[in-house]
Amino acid sequence: MQQDFPSVKMTRANRLYYERLKARSEAFASLTRQEVIRQVREIYHHLSYLEAKKKLFTSLDSVYNAVAQTAQLRYETGETSLAEKLASEDRAGQIALAAQTVSHEIEFDRLVLAQLLGVEQEVEPIVEPIHEATFSLEDTSRLSSATWAALYRSEVALAQAEYEKQAASLAPAFSTSVFGQYLGNGDWYPGWEIGVNIPIAKKSLNARKDAAQMGVEAAKAQYQQAYLQKKNALAHLLHEQEKYQISVRYYHEKGAGYARELLQSGELNYRLGELSYADFAMMLEQATRIELQYLDDLLGLNQTLIELEVLTAE
Repeated sequence: MQQDFPSVKMTRANRLYYERLKARSEAFASLTRQEVIRQVREIYHHLSYLEAKKKLFTSLDSVYNAVAQTAQLRYETGETSLAEKLASEDRAGQIALAAQTVSHEIEFDRLVLAQLLGVEQEVEPIVEPIHEATFSLEDTSRLSSATWAALYRSEVALAQAEYEKQAASLAPAFSTSVFGQYLGNGDWYPGWEIGVNIPIAKKSLNARKDAAQMGVEAAKAQYQQAYLQKKNALAHLLHEQEKYQISVRYYHEKGAGYARELLQSGELNYRLGELSYADFAMMLEQATRIELQYLDDLLGLNQTLIELEVLTAE
């Protein structure tokens, strides 16, 4: 019977390897959880955006229906043409269709959210009104302590542990054995021995060690490349954040007032007969574009902030 005992160096190397393998698995699990949370948050923000669009189209639906009724009365009294009447009815129908389309998008988002949450049926989440989120990054060095960076560092550490294992394979190992021998007269003589196992064919072992060292360098290079990519992504996202914030600020300072005035004065003047349908439709379209652009900018800002938080989250 024989028992082999690895060297102390190999024992330590194996222990270190499995510790770092566990650390890499934990880092990967953390990054996976973070990704699921990101997707859920994006769905919630998108639902807030869709609810705001639905509210806008519902409001516009009332306006366009009122305009279509006015055009119908004017057509019956001969004050306007059939083309104007049909144009107003068509636009009212388009707005109603847009509202229905948004409702379908909301249903789809709810299904996606249910899948992310592991629920088999559609969920009806409580969604707060869309608003401007906030994020502040005082130091870009937070990148190096982010969750994604921890995963890359664990890859480097694991590669280093693999190198230590290959290096330890060159160290002598020990073995003990116990044996017994029967003699011709029936006597049995026990014995034991201690052996030292010294690697002789070191060429292949050294090749494995060199390959493991290259693995360490490759892992470090991948980490550095990823860091540069994330740093560039961070700069781009910060630029996007500033761009969206400028647009949102413009809406609050001027755009909202313009849209409100275009809608109110246009509807009133058209009903009083002081504005043609073509001019009124142009004013209403401009007001709609302002409101929709604001919602798009707000969604873009909030989604950008989520990406920034994920990129720098620990």
